[in-house]
Amino acid sequence: TGVIDIFQLSASPQWGYETTSPIVQKSDGYYCCGWNGIGLVGNTSTTQANSYVKINIPSNVTLKYVGQFSTYINRFTRVAVTTDNKIYTWGYNANFNIDGVTTPNCLMPIDVTPNCINK
Repeated sequence: TGVIDIFQLSASPQWGYETTSPIVQKSDGYYCCGWNGIGLVGNTSTTQANSYVKINIPSNVTLKYVGQFSTYINRFTRVAVTTDNKIYTWGYNANFNIDGVTTPNCLMPIDVTPNCINK
């Protein structure tokens, strides 16, 4: 109830337990559920989300696109673009898909917008 929009209807090409739901927008933010072993749900944990949980993305963000890519079998990195063209990403980072952070995976969306776009 209260769904405003649904992003990434295809969720992931993986069949089975390593699947996440589409991202659901409600008036108070964005939600996801499913397998979360690499932080793909975006709620700062790696605990399985058996029901929709709120994604830890800034409250002033409005998404216009969400996609994902993979550089390794069953390991996905989510990418979101906001209406003001900021780029957020989270999930698999062991191959430095996101950046060289100290953890192999990014458990919540981080702003990776290049400086040249912020001008």
